[in-house]
Amino acid sequence: MAHAQVGVRLYVQGPYLFLEVYDPDRDRLPAPRACGPDDEGGRGLALVGRLAGAWGHAQQRHTKCVWARFTLVEERGRAHVPVDS
Repeated sequence: MAHAQVGVRLYVQGPYLFLEVYDPDRDRLPAPRACGPDDEGGRGLALVGRLAGAWGHAQQRHTKCVWARFTLVEERGRAHVPVDS
């Protein structure tokens, strides 16, 4: 079985935390889908869509990047991602 190279990048830029996930399957683009309570998959983008301020994808020459942007807030000197964004 072949193993795909998956990369993850996190960085802060201004008031945002960015999450980027890279994988070599550039032609299989992410799309939210409905899932039932017993399904093992299909919840990832629903969670990202609920928690992130924005998300998207970009095709590159040999990979694709799925990204999400989370707004950070300052609370008593500590930055965190709010649950009710």
